[in-house]
Amino acid sequence: MKNQVAKLVLSALMFLAPATAFGFRANHQSMTQLRPLVGGDAYFAQQVQYSNTNASFSNSKTAEGHLFQGYAFRAAAGIEHLHFLQTGMYYANVNETTRAGENAELRANEFGAEVRMVFTAPVVNLAVGGGVMASQGAYRSGNVYSPVSTNGYFASVEAIYFLSSRLSFNIAGSNVWSKSVIRSNVMTQAQSQATRFGGGISIWL
Repeated sequence: MKNQVAKLVLSALMFLAPATAFGFRANHQSMTQLRPLVGGDAYFAQQVQYSNTNASFSNSKTAEGHLFQGYAFRAAAGIEHLHFLQTGMYYANVNETTRAGENAELRANEFGAEVRMVFTAPVVNLAVGGGVMASQGAYRSGNVYSPVSTNGYFASVEAIYFLSSRLSFNIAGSNVWSKSVIRSNVMTQAQSQATRFGGGISIWL
């Protein structure tokens, strides 16, 4: 009896999977086509991202590496031109911690500008690009807080699925390469590479 039920469920899934995939593809494609082509679309996007940063702190005599892990809240606004090119700006609040001997913490308010090329596809649209960033924040080691100023650049890739002509769900990943100036008696500068991955929604106006 159990084998018969399992075979019935498997047969139903095999029958429904192509139809579900086709419906998913057709819905996204029709929503993409409904969006205006001329004049560009303004968008506002929000994402929650997991953030992982490898940082090398140094002064004139020593160097010390740390692995930070945490999260970033990202908000972006921009314009998509002719369903092909996106230009925009973003703000991110980054909070990361590490455990290396004693607790260390890195917090930053990050600003950036980005340019991305958009490739339209039946299932999801793909946006690939990059940009520049700068941030102001603080590094804490134990009870000592040090102001941090950072600048750098990043590369990103994002999958965009349109739920309607004015709402999309996005999954994105990025790499950020940056250099920091630390106003501290212990550490004076840092080089870091961060990997971020997360998802959110965009509202198209």
